[in-house]
Amino acid sequence: MRTLLISDTHGKLDIINQLVEKTQADMVIHAGDFGFYDDSSYYHLNARELLLLITHSPFKHEYSVNKQTNKDELIEIVKKHKLLGDFSSYLNHEKQFSVPVYAVYGNHEDVGVIKKLKSNPITNLHILDEENIFTINDGREFAFQLFGIGGNFLMSQKALQKPIAGTSGKVWATLHQFGVLYQNLEDKSKPSVFVSHVSPGKEPLLTRLMIHFMPNFWISGHMGG
Repeated sequence: MRTLLISDTHGKLDIINQLVEKTQADMVIHAGDFGFYDDSSYYHLNARELLLLITHSPFKHEYSVNKQTNKDELIEIVKKHKLLGDFSSYLNHEKQFSVPVYAVYGNHEDVGVIKKLKSNPITNLHILDEENIFTINDGREFAFQLFGIGGNFLMSQKALQKPIAGTSGKVWATLHQFGVLYQNLEDKSKPSVFVSHVSPGKEPLLTRLMIHFMPNFWISGHMGG
């Protein structure tokens, strides 16, 4: 079984099927900043998130934008160049992933879109969170358990919110989610893979938490991933 590991696509999702075809992968594990946006996300993101989309795009030199730029102007630029990415096409079932994709959400996502996925599932897209632990088989044989928690990890009052937390284009993990995941993980002795967006190299408390989950492998994205 071949597994493609990928992260931080930020809405450029067609690359997933392209890489699957190139590598002949049987499944994909995505470590966040997937690009969970839809057509309403333009108005959910704050000005800072919109500005980041522009400044990290190929079109950044075409515009003189900064923190003082009007939000409506930022929205028009993001719309013009479709900087929210391709996910709406997958939400509308115009496109689909060619193999199973298992993904955590990152810290730059629209939390409203993530919540919509619970009632509007997408073919071959599986969200890793505190409620969803997957058994991966290689043929008829058990291979490993796959589970994870996405979002940023902030040791502040935000970590005490529940369940999924986020606003204005930012998403963060909560201690509640880790607690629920721990309860739902019935057999911690099985081979397992844990996926997070934030690297344990950036947040040592994550490493301490993982002592209790005991995964065989840990996959992460983000800066320092």
